[in-house]
Amino acid sequence: MYDLHLLLSSEVALDSVDLRRIHGFLVSSCKSKGITPDSHSMDQEVIVAMAQKDYETLQAEVEGELPHFDEAMKTVQVFYRSLPW
Repeated sequence: MYDLHLLLSSEVALDSVDLRRIHGFLVSSCKSKGITPDSHSMDQEVIVAMAQKDYETLQAEVEGELPHFDEAMKTVQVFYRSLPW
């Protein structure tokens, strides 16, 4: 979730090819965890809990301040729902 938020926070313009690639990667990642994804998967409590687990430990690995989890998650959720489902 952090990496996706970082990408969305950058000023990189994402085109339809990028969006399809990101969608494909996320679907593959979900399936590898036994999750059948849909456009609202990121809204499920179990997914949010998985993303939040150990989130604060990322601070040791990133430069600057770690984005507040709730704000970062909301950004990712909105983006996730907008993908080409």
